[in-house]
Order: sequence, then C-alpha cells, then structure tokens
Amino acid sequence: MFLSLARPWLIQALCAHAQWLARQQRLRLDASARECIAFLQEAARNQAALGSFDRFSEDQAMTLKWMANELWSRLVVDGCVPGKGDQRDLLSFTKMEGSSYRCFSEIYERNRRFRRADA
Repeated sequence: MFLSLARPWLIQALCAHAQWLARQQRLRLDASARECIAFLQEAARNQAALGSFDRFSEDQAMTLKWMANELWSRLVVDGCVPGKGDQRDLLSFTKMEGSSYRCFSEIYERNRRFRRADA
C-alpha cells in the first residue's frame, strides 16, 4: 500500500527531472515525449490526490510507473539522451519502485480472477 502512495510522487519527480534535463540540453524531447510527460504528470497528480487506496488505485499506480518506465527506456534507446551518465540514470529509474516486469506481473496476477477461464 505504501508504494501505491509513493509511486505517483516518484513519477512526478522523475518527470520534473526529465524536463530539467531537457532544459539543460541533456535530453531531446520530441512532441510525443513531451505529451507523454505531461500526461504522466497530470495522472500522477490525480493519483496522489486520492484520499484512499484500493486494489484499483494500486493497479493505476503500477500502470503509471510501467508507462514511465517505458518512456525512459524509449528515450535512451532512441538516442535522445547523449550522455552516458544520464542514460544510466534514466534506465535506473525504470528499476526504482517497480520494474516494468514487476508492475505488469502484479497487475496481471491481481486481475487473474476477473479473466474468463476459457480465454
């Protein structure tokens, strides 16, 4: 439950860091990446503002982290981050408080009972 509270704040901090990197010319953000960051920031703000958490909000927090992980990875793979240190940092963010695999696995397992047995 604590991670459901912490993840939205972490995502907001990581988005702010990415924007700082861009202002320092250490990260090139195209229109799509800027839109992704704006979406993540707004969704994380909304998630952080929830007064209570349940299994759905836990899934939402993990989904936001998964989406952020994919964005940081894409920026590095697409060559938008010229510095090796910044590449390392962005990739390490994908492992903090929920790797993509962990987020997917938890969402998948938690929702297993809602899938049809014959599907």
